[in-house]
Amino acid sequence: NSDRQLDDGSTVGFGLTWYPTSALPLAVRVDGSYSSFRGRDAFLNQFGPNVYRGWEDVYGGDVDLQLDLAHSSSRSKLYLLGGAGWYRERATLRGVVYATGTFCDYFGCDTGTFPFRATDHQTTPWRSAWNAGLGWEIAYADGASFFVEARYRQIAPRDDRVQMVPITV
Repeated sequence: NSDRQLDDGSTVGFGLTWYPTSALPLAVRVDGSYSSFRGRDAFLNQFGPNVYRGWEDVYGGDVDLQLDLAHSSSRSKLYLLGGAGWYRERATLRGVVYATGTFCDYFGCDTGTFPFRATDHQTTPWRSAWNAGLGWEIAYADGASFFVEARYRQIAPRDDRVQMVPITV
């Protein structure tokens, strides 16, 4: 349901890769990410008719194994990765609520029902997740490289599971 409820968004992340030995093409990775997606009408409608704007933030981290495949040259490599992690989702909603009361200003007071703009946050508990993907890395200087990576991530269901394919450059 993610593609019907959420628009494309942005992702920022950080990670560490550790090769325990140079004899094996196997590494341990720890990655963290924060993603934000604007809500589509299907997402907004589930919270009621007065919600006019909303977005979903997904944040957490993974512990993965990375397997380096045969190198196409000494400066580039293809790799597979996969592992488990923990993620949270936070929905932020903006809407109009109506309150009955008395409103006073310099000219006097008036009693009635008044519209107010309200913001609400709903955060899930931490959820387990798994991911798998592939990447291509090109070294262009000593200690520096460029990579493109795509992975499938699924956050475990409690009510609805969240699935996404973040592409990282």
